[in-house]
Amino acid sequence: MRFDFTPEESDFRRKLSAFLDGALPADWHGPADESRDDHWALNQQIKKGLADRGWFVMSWPTEYGGADSSPMMNTIFAEEMAYRKAPGHDRFGTRMLGPTLMRFGSDSQRTEHLGAIARGEVQWCQGYSEPGSGSDLASLKTRAERRGDKYIINGQKTWSTMAQYADRCLLLARTDGSGPPQAGLTYLLLDMKAKGVSVRPIDQITGDDEFAEIFFDDVEVSVEDRVGEEGNGWAVAQATLASERGLTLV
Repeated sequence: MRFDFTPEESDFRRKLSAFLDGALPADWHGPADESRDDHWALNQQIKKGLADRGWFVMSWPTEYGGADSSPMMNTIFAEEMAYRKAPGHDRFGTRMLGPTLMRFGSDSQRTEHLGAIARGEVQWCQGYSEPGSGSDLASLKTRAERRGDKYIINGQKTWSTMAQYADRCLLLARTDGSGPPQAGLTYLLLDMKAKGVSVRPIDQITGDDEFAEIFFDDVEVSVEDRVGEEGNGWAVAQATLASERGLTLV
């Protein structure tokens, strides 16, 4: 059986290949070490270039800034990026938060965040793991205390990839500790530049510092930045993890 790309698919492959050839340094061997400032800058440059061409979130529905592209087009994109070990990814925004907001987010959250992700304008990080609460995520202790129309966040997250560069954080925090561990968790969207947020890169034995700790000291988050219902964060977080693992269609 003979296999050929369609004219549209072949044209896309040529255009993507030409873009990457021009965007990557001539001596590029990859993969990127995004803990290096120059590699991180390259990641952001390529991410924006992909977004400007409508390629960054091709698989997303058109109403959210995507192209509702076919599985083959998505495969071509992934193959070309992998072949060159090219930076230009934002899995926290495109593969994790985006699909989560499409399912659980409010209309205002979709309007505010999905477009910014699709345009490559914002970088997200993840605030799940804590010291002593890694694989046992349900045991997390970071608190989110409701005070009127705000939550007050106190606690610590760890092993957050590239948090030192992130603009915003998808955060899982405890709003109620009276029930089972999985109950009482709430999913919030947090501004990393908010007062009371501090980040400390983790120096590893390899010399890399792509992971970081995040500390929260009376950080205010609006109730409008809650995704889903209060106390239903476990279900929302599981949907986010399923998206990361490629178990959703978006």
